[in-house]
Amino acid sequence: MIIGGGRKHETIAKNVKREIVSPLLMYNSPPDGRLEFDEFASVAIERFSVLQMFETIGARYMKGGNDYLSKLDTELRKLGFLKTILCSAKDTPIDEAELNKDIVSHFILRLAFCQTEELKRWFIQQEVDLFRYKLSRIQNDTAVIEKFLHDNNLVYVPISDQEKETIADGLIDMGSSFNQIKNTHYFKINFTEVLELVKSRRVYLKNGFAYVTISDFGSVLTHVFRTRLSKSLSTLSRHIKEIEEDQRISDLLKILRERDVGDNYSDTAARDHLTAESLDSLSIKSFPMCMRNLHEALKTNHHLRHYGRLQYLLFLKGIGLPLEESLRFWRTEFSKGSIPVDKFEKEYAYNIRHSYGKEGKRTSYTPYSCLKIITSHMPGNNDYHGCPFKHFEREFLKQKLRQYGRTQDETNQIMDHADSNNYQIACQRYFEFSHKTDELVPVNHPNQYFEQSMRLLNGKPRQARPSQSQTIKKEHIKIEMTL
Repeated sequence: MIIGGGRKHETIAKNVKREIVSPLLMYNSPPDGRLEFDEFASVAIERFSVLQMFETIGARYMKGGNDYLSKLDTELRKLGFLKTILCSAKDTPIDEAELNKDIVSHFILRLAFCQTEELKRWFIQQEVDLFRYKLSRIQNDTAVIEKFLHDNNLVYVPISDQEKETIADGLIDMGSSFNQIKNTHYFKINFTEVLELVKSRRVYLKNGFAYVTISDFGSVLTHVFRTRLSKSLSTLSRHIKEIEEDQRISDLLKILRERDVGDNYSDTAARDHLTAESLDSLSIKSFPMCMRNLHEALKTNHHLRHYGRLQYLLFLKGIGLPLEESLRFWRTEFSKGSIPVDKFEKEYAYNIRHSYGKEGKRTSYTPYSCLKIITSHMPGNNDYHGCPFKHFEREFLKQKLRQYGRTQDETNQIMDHADSNNYQIACQRYFEFSHKTDELVPVNHPNQYFEQSMRLLNGKPRQARPSQSQTIKKEHIKIEMTL
């Protein structure tokens, strides 16, 4: 049984040329065609949301396990992205337009995530997990897998019966019976290509080679996918400046890199029911940990330094605290300390009105996203801004989590993510534990955290907010991507 081999063949579907292949794609050839810019942005953001979901579920469940696959299936059906590829029954025909969307969206995200090693690592890992999920849906369909291998010039030849005899004792020691060995095809693969199988002790090793059965062949294909994608991103990174000369594309790629694909909360309408007095209770039940920490610091010290004031002020503006209530809140707290009212009016009130767009150029300032909080303005002594999951000392973070009602097990789970530099996932787990919910709520913005908290506490169903792609002017651009 020789699997793979052959030459590629091409066709044209709708307005984007691509290879006709199985739903499992290696993305060898970039698309060539024309798309309206709003569609270009929309498919990129849709795929990014799916990859972010893979990251979130992968952090909560054991990858490849039944719970992991079941949760992915549930969430993918909710999102509706690439339904005939990712969600439909085996015999359901694949939609040609969705295959095109799969290819186009993948290559757009390559543009966004090819520049730094950190961005590459994130993108490769999520795309590999998506590839594995696709593979899990077709792993028993030999014809589809052979088509995939054929289209990608991948040829694997099973070992001869004579070589099989030389490793039979080792295979028996691993639990295989003589009849199983006789009726199974084994492929001789360099062990570095199947490290996952080696780690789980699912392959027999000899002289640097792993003997892989067809049932475990997905690990081989995953390694090839990862290797090719990594090489393509390295090549693309040398040409990205040419592509970003178009300001529209540059702006979109920046949004994707910063994971800021939702509302930026710069124009949140004032909510009259929010008052200075309501913030104490809201900070306990609905503020993310970063903002609760700032609120408590302000109430204790009656002062915040510049970046702490700015981070918290803009957050309060973003949740809808009216300007007059904001002024009253800050004036009251500062006057309890060393800042008398007249000094507050002279030195601080203007900046608050300015942030609300009522002074100077009358620009309404945007609340800080998670990424901005994590990556800018490192807090120093007597500072309280920043991201607790990144900037707090580890023991202090544990104490705070326990103080805020998290159990030891919950604290350990959150700390595991924080220690792995997955700060936003740590915050997401904090949200889930605090609200006792199994709903997946990716956290990209403190104001998003607040909105989702209020929604859950008020018993309202989840509704998608308008994304950045809906505000992008509809124009035609030509997709030109080079591997």
